Amino acid sequence: MTFRYALPIVLLVGMMIVGCNTKTYQYSLTVKNNSNEPLMVGFAKDGPPFEDYWATPEQISRIETRNDIHAWGVPVAPGKTAEVKEIKATLERTTTAYVRVYATTPTLPGMLSISVGSPNRLDIPLQPGANDLDVKREDGRLVYTRGQ
Repeated sequence: MTFRYALPIVLLVGMMIVGCNTKTYQYSLTVKNNSNEPLMVGFAKDGPPFEDYWATPEQISRIETRNDIHAWGVPVAPGKTAEVKEIKATLERTTTAYVRVYATTPTLPGMLSISVGSPNRLDIPLQPGANDLDVKREDGRLVYTRGQ
């Protein structure tokens, strides 16, 4: 086999291997705000492939056409519930899908200043299928429990 034919074959096999490392999952979500403050709730992934609906605030801040201060998440008032009946995510084996929750309803710049581990932020791993979450503040931190 000559080099002229070998390179396209290697590239094709490489693309097939990469394509085999992704899988599409389906989720549903309810988030009950059991705190005394509004929450900002949205989806995020910690790896590839990039999907617009799963873009983190950090990613959105780098996309010129989406970089406005209200470009991520949905506010949920105290005592209210946010619900998404069906959402799909394509994940590589090492990528996890999350629901991210911020205390209050910060703007995009405000979200960027609240890091992982902050008492005002939760990154909750999603499980394929139904995810019923209750979020509240306990000992000064946002915490969650999964419904049965």
